[in-house]
Amino acid sequence: MSQYLKYPEPAVKAGVVGRIYVRLTVGPNGKVNAAQVVRRQVASLLAAPPTPTDVAAATASLEAETLRIFWAARFQVAKAKADTVTVSASYQME
Repeated sequence: MSQYLKYPEPAVKAGVVGRIYVRLTVGPNGKVNAAQVVRRQVASLLAAPPTPTDVAAATASLEAETLRIFWAARFQVAKAKADTVTVSASYQME
């Protein structure tokens, strides 16, 4: 999924990296029926820490980008009913 990631500008500016954990409900057709951020672990790699406002904007932008990727995803479902899975997306600055 990392190939579809567009690292958000607020996260780049604040030097924020980390993990965003998302709970997905996948329907029998493999489409995501529900997606929700359930936990986040983020930190800034900058020597001078960004402001709390910048960190909040960076975190919100990473969450939005994570949800964008998962809403667009299609999964191969093993059962004929909806499954709930929790997945994590990891972001590293390059």
